[in-house]
Amino acid sequence: MITQVKHVSVPVKNQDEALEFYTKKLGFKLVVDVEAGDQRWIELEIPGGETCVVLFTPEGHEERIGSADCSKGFILDGFPRTIHQAEVITDHFKESADIVAISLELSDTEIIERIVGRIVCVSCQASFHLTLAPPVKAGRCDTCMGTLTQRSDDNEAVAMRRLEIYREQTTPLIEYYESRGLLHPINSNQSKEAILLQILTTMKKDKKYSHPDR
Repeated sequence: MITQVKHVSVPVKNQDEALEFYTKKLGFKLVVDVEAGDQRWIELEIPGGETCVVLFTPEGHEERIGSADCSKGFILDGFPRTIHQAEVITDHFKESADIVAISLELSDTEIIERIVGRIVCVSCQASFHLTLAPPVKAGRCDTCMGTLTQRSDDNEAVAMRRLEIYREQTTPLIEYYESRGLLHPINSNQSKEAILLQILTTMKKDKKYSHPDR
């Protein structure tokens, strides 16, 4: 099963934050992290011992997608970003794949709270949160005892603007997948175990995909 996972309500600024989501929020084990030019992919071990490939920049990944470790499915993270890109993916896999679009949803209030409370280590870049995941010792990293600080763009004004842009970009995509019966919303304001269970259950259930143009 070819699996497309689209994050539509948990905007992250970069691929490292997405990686943190998989490893810290969902509890996946990082097996491989590969960067080759403009391309990046990771391989994760999920509960049960199975592995899954996550592609962050699918452009130019045609050969990678065709490899053996992607034959049972893979995740496209942060892609597609436009309707045209979504249509290209749909047409490319319409004869051979199941497409699952998973929407990890969180209220604007919760998103802003998570952003403005985030603190990072200046030495090892480990991430903490003032209330949701505080360090053992205030102001010090649990891993290396480095100084914790807040990034200048982790403030409410910037977070609200990022949400506005994110909504503008993703609303058409949400409607695209929803109109085709491919969108699966999941409440991400719960434990990582609950989120992971719902994601895996959705992926296993949705094994048939009827292309709208067939």
